[in-house]
Amino acid sequence: MFSSDAWHPPPRPLAHDWNLTGEGRGAWAPQLGDCDPIAHKCRLPYPNNFYLEPASASWSHTGFKLRLRESMMPADQRGDKFVPAPWATLDGFSPMPQIITYLGDVSLEGVVGHRDIEQSLSPGAKVVLLDADTGEVVPSWAEIDQSNAANEPLQERGFLIWAAGALKHERRYIVAIRDVLSASTRRPLPPTAGFRALRDKLPSEDSDIELRREHFERDVFGPLARAGIRRENLQQAWDFTVASQHSLTGRARHMRDDALSRIPASGIDYTIVSVHDNPAENIAREIVGRMRIPNYLDEPKPGASLVIDPDTDLPVFQQFVDVKFTMRIPTILAEEQRAGAILQYGHGLFGSQGQIGGSWLARIANTYGYVLLAVDWQGMASPDVPAVTRMLATDIGQFNILPDRLSQGITNAVLSMRMAMTSLSNDEVVKYGGVSVLKTNKLYYYGNSQGGILGNNYMALSPWVHRGCLDVPGAPYSMMLLRSVDFDPYYAILTSRYPKSIDVTWLLTLMGQAWDRAEPAGYVNSLSGEIPTLMPPGATAPAKRMLYHYSLGDAQVSWLSAQANNRAVGGRVFRGHMPEYNETVFGDLIPGTSTNEYSVAVGYDYGVPPAPEENIPPPKEYDTHSYTRKDPVVNQQMADFFATGFIHDVCGSDSSGCRRPIPTSVQPLPQLSATYDRHGGGRAVGRLVVDEGDY
Repeated sequence: MFSSDAWHPPPRPLAHDWNLTGEGRGAWAPQLGDCDPIAHKCRLPYPNNFYLEPASASWSHTGFKLRLRESMMPADQRGDKFVPAPWATLDGFSPMPQIITYLGDVSLEGVVGHRDIEQSLSPGAKVVLLDADTGEVVPSWAEIDQSNAANEPLQERGFLIWAAGALKHERRYIVAIRDVLSASTRRPLPPTAGFRALRDKLPSEDSDIELRREHFERDVFGPLARAGIRRENLQQAWDFTVASQHSLTGRARHMRDDALSRIPASGIDYTIVSVHDNPAENIAREIVGRMRIPNYLDEPKPGASLVIDPDTDLPVFQQFVDVKFTMRIPTILAEEQRAGAILQYGHGLFGSQGQIGGSWLARIANTYGYVLLAVDWQGMASPDVPAVTRMLATDIGQFNILPDRLSQGITNAVLSMRMAMTSLSNDEVVKYGGVSVLKTNKLYYYGNSQGGILGNNYMALSPWVHRGCLDVPGAPYSMMLLRSVDFDPYYAILTSRYPKSIDVTWLLTLMGQAWDRAEPAGYVNSLSGEIPTLMPPGATAPAKRMLYHYSLGDAQVSWLSAQANNRAVGGRVFRGHMPEYNETVFGDLIPGTSTNEYSVAVGYDYGVPPAPEENIPPPKEYDTHSYTRKDPVVNQQMADFFATGFIHDVCGSDSSGCRRPIPTSVQPLPQLSATYDRHGGGRAVGRLVVDEGDY
């Protein structure tokens, strides 16, 4: 056993009873140690089939489960390690992983970054992500972790690799690194003794090497050789297996289906708590109520966990609980006594359904005749901040409280639309002149920031909503966090416990795996059309389509994660919208100026300074995070999509990018400081973010 900062792990003596299992799949009986000797630091590289073991349980669709133990976890400042219980029943790794390894004094010279992803497919690419089943190279890019660059030397930072989109469920992938240079000597970095023993067929006294020698020959070096990658140039290579669709989405899907089976045929029961007429400009009525729906948490409050059946790994119904909802009826529908589409709104980071009260959203609702509906994203709403903060500060082994309660929150959101389209739709409180304002066959979703992010989950799980506008979204969270100013206070909590950035970055990768059960990374493949959807048994529905809006310079949700999100669902872009970027990694560009076939991402340029290239956030004072939602041209694009199914190019495909003036409702930007350093070098520490102030 060795610490996370050890350079030369001692070999583990050869065992006499070792044997290889998992033929052709790259996993073994649990005889391996805590640390893979092919890298200089423990827990790396990761994800890695070194940390898988066979599983016979029915919930494992890959035949494996994660092999994680308390002894493998990084020790905090007090020397404490956490028990990784939330990861015990995952049958593989994330489809959108932050791949992390350690190369020491590494240079990015010749390494493909996010500005030219297509070059990762070239024969001489220094970092290769290979589909082991098909032999195809997967578009990817790499970077050095700069999250704590002001306080750490280069040789202590992690080397991060990202797939351009989502990897396929139950598929094995190989990572290969070759000919990468040292930053100080400009010569190729040497491999570790452990990896050299595997690569060069040298004898080793380390059982962690010998146990896997046959596997590496057949399942790592073999596929790489067939792909034209010579082993003598390799500095590191390893494989990992992506979790099954069931492992990541099965719990939420079961909760939805079980909940629907328990709801009365007449619809969800509810109670109206308050009705306010003319509460704001453009709004005729605000209705607050409580709906009675199934609960699967051990307690219906922050910090709760799902009650899980150990045999099926699925949530168990506990009781019916009352959940608050808010509905807003626009003035135009009340005055004209007609029905309008129901628009479910998803609120922002650690906010609440109260964000449905934004004046800009009221203008959209009244302009296009939308009835607004919202619930809290339980698990990532304002009441959850203390529990999540406490978990990060004391015991990451309790991380499941976030995805568990968030799974309940997403279920609540899906069920609230069911209530609106059935039992609530004929209530006198939603009628004017005897006419219900709820058009129950016109159902759409709109979310901003966290609402855009979790909109992926909502769209994948909703049986009734087939068009959604996801504004300033992204996936996965592990890509967003270090590039977000909103994460700064939480980063400060983590670094106070784990001072080494490589430990924090690894923890974000680990947390992302458990988070996949309630964040987009686990659901994007289900929206791509390439695998079965998550619709209830017997349900038939048109393909889900999303319109993704993002803006360059966003300091809260990186545009890089929005692009990854769009690629992951098989989305497209209009030609010329990304002149600073290689567009072909999006697949075929959309011909012409409109489409009714694909999900589409549109990125807007409001003329602010470019975001840093590294994984640090842009300065808050130039943040464009709220611009698209307040831009009337962007609003019209969304409304046209909802009404017709067509997504129009509102910018013109002239290769100049999608440039827009700053919306008039946004305060003018300050003058650019001459000292602004777009490459950064450190992170600010601010207050805990519990709400996006301007909604």
